[in-house]
Amino acid sequence: MIAQFTVAGDGLAYDICIVGGGTVGLAIAAALENAKLRVCVLEAGGRWQTNRSQELYHGIVADPLVHPPVQNFRIRALGGSSRAWRGRCVPFDSIDFQKREWVCNSGWPITYETLLPYYRRAHEVIEVGSYDYDPTSALPGSRVELFEGVDGDLFRTRLERFSRPTNVWKRLSGLLRTSRHIHIWLNAAATGIRLAPNGRCVHHIDCVDLKGTKREVTACHYIVAAGGFETTRLLLASIDVMPAGIGNARDQLGRFYMAHLGGTVGALKLPNAQQAGWRTELSHGESCPPSYWGRAPMGSILSFIRNRSRTPQAD
Repeated sequence: MIAQFTVAGDGLAYDICIVGGGTVGLAIAAALENAKLRVCVLEAGGRWQTNRSQELYHGIVADPLVHPPVQNFRIRALGGSSRAWRGRCVPFDSIDFQKREWVCNSGWPITYETLLPYYRRAHEVIEVGSYDYDPTSALPGSRVELFEGVDGDLFRTRLERFSRPTNVWKRLSGLLRTSRHIHIWLNAAATGIRLAPNGRCVHHIDCVDLKGTKREVTACHYIVAAGGFETTRLLLASIDVMPAGIGNARDQLGRFYMAHLGGTVGALKLPNAQQAGWRTELSHGESCPPSYWGRAPMGSILSFIRNRSRTPQAD
């Protein structure tokens, strides 16, 4: 079922409440269809993005040169950012989860191996093919090095993967529209996560519809899947029991956000034979191989070489 939150009555109670109808929220809801549980998805936007809804995503960017406007690639509508993306995927390496003395605050409570089965499932959901980023096995019979002789102790060629691109709402809407167990509420903006007085569990979610009517949604379990910005905002705004925000006792919530920082660091001129054989459509990149991890005090770096020789302005 899918409906506007304005028609929802009081006493909204579910087994599972999912905040966010984007890629993750819709994928989780679809996966729960056969569980026969009462599930609701609270989507702050509607079926399609509107100027009014997108205005709520506007924000201040400290340096516009290194980060686009925050409303550009976040879509407040069913499907979320999957309505605008290309589905670009590059997984973490195992070292990204490890404690490194030269990386401040490094070390995760989970490992790469913990995430691996979920990586594979995510590939199915967003349709990016098999979980294989090694050109040797992913592209059998093709050239495995970006440039012959470059791969070794210092560099290795890896692949990026892109979805079709996949709009997750279009892909899953057939199942979700007809489900008798899943309720999708549109224009249902979550404004606060209200904890029990002892702070050990969630009592309800505060929501507001387009008319400003406030309602409470209760559930046995809650999943916050509103994206990096909105999930953090919602946790920080929920201060009635925990004054610093939920999960923010150590003042760390939201402080590790980082966009795709990048820049041009130089130019590479190749022998004519290699230059002539280089194809612009290859989605190859160079990264440090596992044999080099820990040998230098540096973070993970992924570099790309763009072919300018095919443009009229090139040298």
